[in-house]
Amino acid sequence: MNNLPNVACAVPPAVMLVDGSYWPCSARLAIRFSDLGARVVGVCPTRGHPLPGTAGLDAVYEYPVQDTAAALVALIEAEKPDLIVVCDDHALVDLQHAHARARSQANAFVASRIERSMGDPRAFPAMLSRGALLTAAEQEGVRAVPSRDLPDEAALAAWQADHPFPFVLKRDGTSGGTGVVVAVSPAEALSAFRQLSRPLGLMRALKNRVVNRDRFAMREWRRAERGRVSVQPFVAGRPGNCAVACWQGEVVAFLAVEALHTQGPTSAATIVRLIDSPDMRRAAERIVRRLGLSGFCGFDFIIENGTGLASLIEMNPRITMLCTLAGGAGGDPVAALMGKITGAACHAASTIGENPLVAYFPHAWQQGAPADLLRTTHHDVPWSDPGLVRRLCDRPYPVRGLLARLLGGVLGKQGPRPVDMAQFADRIGAQDAVRSSARLPSRVVESV
Repeated sequence: MNNLPNVACAVPPAVMLVDGSYWPCSARLAIRFSDLGARVVGVCPTRGHPLPGTAGLDAVYEYPVQDTAAALVALIEAEKPDLIVVCDDHALVDLQHAHARARSQANAFVASRIERSMGDPRAFPAMLSRGALLTAAEQEGVRAVPSRDLPDEAALAAWQADHPFPFVLKRDGTSGGTGVVVAVSPAEALSAFRQLSRPLGLMRALKNRVVNRDRFAMREWRRAERGRVSVQPFVAGRPGNCAVACWQGEVVAFLAVEALHTQGPTSAATIVRLIDSPDMRRAAERIVRRLGLSGFCGFDFIIENGTGLASLIEMNPRITMLCTLAGGAGGDPVAALMGKITGAACHAASTIGENPLVAYFPHAWQQGAPADLLRTTHHDVPWSDPGLVRRLCDRPYPVRGLLARLLGGVLGKQGPRPVDMAQFADRIGAQDAVRSSARLPSRVVESV
């Protein structure tokens, strides 16, 4: 869908997508920003990432693992982006470090570009701490699940004395369900705390680097930092979340969903239902205003059984899968931010249609979502870029290699599987249309 901004720009605005992981969200955003008239630059692992080769991408740079802050400052100076998009947790931390470096060098241009894209730097610590974020939320009168930071085992014991089991321990800087443990006994809680707070050991770092192709593993090992752990009561309910585009403390676009299928008990959603949630909107608006945020953000909630009330559990100050969708006026995060950087209104698209059920592609298929849900949902497939569809149908790069597959077989954890496009087409009842649209083989051949 080519929805150009309603303004004639002599020089197109530049958008820089910074992504240290291998998630497909940045590739999806590259297409949307390009369709709206932006010049799009990517910073990512260039081998195995779905972003390089995406339609509309103007240039791509290797994500710097060494001297990261200095390298990012140099890239921002060279490309002069009007908007820097934080695509994952590595980028969140590294851009904050780049901001600190730019300020220490009196580099006002780079510092101001990062602030313009992420928001008030006084809020940077709260972006990295679940406990600090939820404290700020409670002070704003936002309904939230209580949280406490656990600096040591004594703090865990004090929490246990006042709260019944089960409860949830989380390590800051993790996402997608990793670094989250539901403890049902004192022994489980203590074991989880020690595991989550322990610095990354050498053997685990080598395994992550060699088997799972984690480019940051050795950097994390060298830093030898203890994990920051927080704890929350367990609340019975179903997951929900919202995505917002915000600008200088104001929410300019909003989408909310409840999860119908997830990758695991504490993992990311694969199939969602679009909902109208005043609770989520109010929470997002108050936190965005308090912290002075800009850019894309996601907020995770638990929709409580019985009451149906949405209680905040954490914030993701970066893009999420929901940010890549467009729900028309007031619900198109990409168009809303394009309007802010161009100074002119952009046409808000709708990529969802009338069906409120949405299956995230390829996650719903790779994670084995129920067949009845797959038949009745809108499938968020980027058919306009057949090459990207092919790349997304393969296993994610970190689990694609031979060593990862062999180890997964031994442990019984194969991870995301390739998408069988013939089965996909048959399930949604449009086999000929799907195959001709993407020019795909009936079975994607895995690459290493």
